[in-house]
Amino acid sequence: MQQLPRQYWRVLSHPGATTFAEEQAYASWGAVWVQLIGYALIVSIFTFVFEAFVLPTFLNGLFGALQTSGQNINLQQITSAFQAVAVGAAFATLIFTVVGFFIGTGIYWLIAKAFRGQGPFLQYMYCYLLFYIPLGIITYLLFLIPGVGIILSFALGIYEIVLLIFMTMGVHRMSGGKATLAVLILPIALIILSCIGYAALFAIILNAAHNLQSTPSY
Repeated sequence: MQQLPRQYWRVLSHPGATTFAEEQAYASWGAVWVQLIGYALIVSIFTFVFEAFVLPTFLNGLFGALQTSGQNINLQQITSAFQAVAVGAAFATLIFTVVGFFIGTGIYWLIAKAFRGQGPFLQYMYCYLLFYIPLGIITYLLFLIPGVGIILSFALGIYEIVLLIFMTMGVHRMSGGKATLAVLILPIALIILSCIGYAALFAIILNAAHNLQSTPSY
């Protein structure tokens, strides 16, 4: 466990299939659970702080600037509402982080196995955590920076995909082409499904608007 910071730095600063092929030798379920639960707790704390303090402060400043003499916006109620929701949001984040990681990693692993990947699930999950955790923490911190933080977070997301491809190559002993295809199938499918969903929603809204316009008024 004491070597984890060094391993995080190694996979981030020296990305490549060989790096992950070497790091998988240290995989164990104990290391997986300690990292995953620790990360889930950190993310939950970030969520609580954001919901209970950062977001209410931002909204109070925004509403305070927009408030006119004829308006009566209860800023204290807004703050209390967000703080009441913060605990539930933090707990939901804790559960979703653990469950979501198992599901997401399992899907990636099964897709790679369909391409004749040879890596065990434990090694795949362990190596994924070596860059998923540090990049995830950095991303949460970047979200605190207005404007630029979103752009930098998007760049980190792309880098995470690149590392996932290298990791799939190293753990599953696959070629670069197969690993790239195995990794990109899921996000491409999600993008296509999202586009279809938005198109269907837009069509429903247009149809509803047309029906309202064509309804005779009495």
